[in-house]
This record gives sequence, C-alpha cells and structure tokens, in this order.
Amino acid sequence: MSLMRATLIIITVLVGFFVFPAARSGHADELVVRSEPRPIVSFHLEDGHGRPFGNASLEGRWTLVAIGFTSCPDVCPLTLSNLSGIVDEMSMLVTPDSIPRVVFVAVDPDRDRKNLAQYVTSFNSDFVGVTGDPQEIGKVIESLDGFYRIVPSAKNSGRDVQHSAKISVVDANGRFIASFSPLTPPREAAAFITSLMRGRAKANG
Repeated sequence: MSLMRATLIIITVLVGFFVFPAARSGHADELVVRSEPRPIVSFHLEDGHGRPFGNASLEGRWTLVAIGFTSCPDVCPLTLSNLSGIVDEMSMLVTPDSIPRVVFVAVDPDRDRKNLAQYVTSFNSDFVGVTGDPQEIGKVIESLDGFYRIVPSAKNSGRDVQHSAKISVVDANGRFIASFSPLTPPREAAAFITSLMRGRAKANG
C-alpha cells in the first residue's frame, strides 16, 4: 500500500470519528427519503464564473447538493471526492444525460468566490460551485433542512465556518426529496439515487 493511500485512509477514519457522529453510532450510510417532496424556495445565486444560478437551474435534471467552503480542510474534500465516485458509479447505471449534476453551495462568499470554479472542478470537471449573498445562501440551505454559520475565531482569518454535511437529493422538478451521509459508499449511494429516479419515473409514467 502506498504512503499516500495509507494517509488518506487514516484521514478518512479520523474525520469520520471526530466530525461525523453518525459514523460512530452505526448510521454513517443513512439514507433518508422525505415523506413529501419539498420545493426549493425562490433563490438567486451565481456560479463560479459569475453566471446566475437559481431555481430554474435545478430543473430538468436531478441534482446532488453539498454544502461547504473552499478553505475547508477535511470534510468538504472528502465529501466531493466521494461524490465524484458516486457519479462514476451512476455512469454504469443510467444514461449519460440522466447522471445527476453535483452542486456545491459555498457558504463563505468573501473567501470562496475567487477560486470556487477551480476548487470544485479539481474533484470533477462537471461539478458546479455556487455562492452569493448570505441571505440567498440561507434560503437554499434552509429549504434543504441544512444549516451553516460563521463565527469569530482566533484562527482561519478570524472566523470559523460550521455547516451541515449531508448530501441533498433534488429531483428534476427542483424539489428536495431525500438525503444521505457523505460517508455513504459510492456504490450504495448510486443504487439509492437510481432507485429514487426510477421510482419517480414509474410514478409519473
């Protein structure tokens, strides 16, 4: 085993232990389906290239939404790496045009804007990073039953960013329908998402 791979495994285990309480309680791969789909409230953000990103951007294709910030030292890189693996797994289960897009909602716009596009595409060239006014960010995150807050800190440029880590599943109508842990193995997550997609297609057919 290479030193780099061994280091990544150790980091993953430590992050799972200290950051994700669910991993210690046996629910690291928890998959949750909402009883009723929830529409995302009207919001206005922009992607890493300054282009508008709003509710219409979430329609016509399924979306996996992650919350974080570009200077995150551990949770966000692990989450985006796992999402890249999920996308790869889904490429073997659905047609190319049905693979969900991945959207990373960056909650620290003052520091995130300048390198957002480069940051998310370093994990997967198709990933989209979005950010904007804190009130608009808050609308999206609240609609997804998530949270974030930026608090004063002696480190990290005088502030500390805290946020929920779950991945939200948004259907092709722009509705929040499910969520899962970022520690869910890619194959299991891909099967879960594919089952949701096929179930919706059958219900609408």
